[in-house]
Amino acid sequence: MPKGLIPSYGLFWRTDELMWSNGGGTGRRRTLRLLGSTGKGSTKQVADFQKQSGLYILYNRYGAYYVGVVWADRLGNRLRDHLEDGHRGKWDRFSWFGFRRVLRKPDRGGLASLGPSIRHAPSMPGVSSDAAIGDIEALLIHAFGLRSNKKQSAFRGKQEWQQMSKDDADEFIRNWKTRLQRARIRAEGSSQGRSR
Repeated sequence: MPKGLIPSYGLFWRTDELMWSNGGGTGRRRTLRLLGSTGKGSTKQVADFQKQSGLYILYNRYGAYYVGVVWADRLGNRLRDHLEDGHRGKWDRFSWFGFRRVLRKPDRGGLASLGPSIRHAPSMPGVSSDAAIGDIEALLIHAFGLRSNKKQSAFRGKQEWQQMSKDDADEFIRNWKTRLQRARIRAEGSSQGRSR
């Protein structure tokens, strides 16, 4: 049984392969079904990840386009929203990284059910699950260099380190060595003055 922050995931799913079902009443929106499978033959499992929570990445033909996090159990709704909002037509594939594990026992429809979200799990000492999830979202946004995220997530309370150029690094090392030499000379001078 997978453990950890992300027990289930799907990579590069295509929007033209998504399944839709009617919303179940007048004026209700259609529901996006995210059916996935694992295993073969008698070990094959099928699950609907529509109510998954987790991180997701939208891709266009050039690569990663947008990164998001779904806090509530509504990955399908979020993806449906992006197919209809300002991101419409700007992406055609997505990957998702789920916080809910897949349970072995199928439901009445034969689909494997999803377990509880790790968001409700006890926190690690000194780190809440919300903070860890937020950090992962920020990591993905920054790692992919995405500008399309309106809310540029930040690593709250963290220090950002910039790479130094070789010239700046060499200058820093030279200056540091010079300061150490001067401090050593001063220390030797003051110890000689005391010994007299």
